[in-house]
Amino acid sequence: MTTVLTFSNFKGGTGKTTNSTMTGIELAKRGFKTLLIDLDPQANATNLYLKTKENVNGEFVTFGQTLMAGIKNKDIKATIIEA
Repeated sequence: MTTVLTFSNFKGGTGKTTNSTMTGIELAKRGFKTLLIDLDPQANATNLYLKTKENVNGEFVTFGQTLMAGIKNKDIKATIIEA
């Protein structure tokens, strides 16, 4: 069974990134497979997760383009980051 959670609001500063990333982390800690799709053109959730990964295990990971850029360029394969 799959459950989809969406955090959205047109207004900035409403806690979308904070709520979605913290929910994803908590669900993963509880043993659920989680997938976070970061549609923010600034990729704030992606940056947060990558900085967390670096702090936890010292692994520095970067990404070439955001998902929104990949959609615009019609090449989303380059935006996928395996964690």
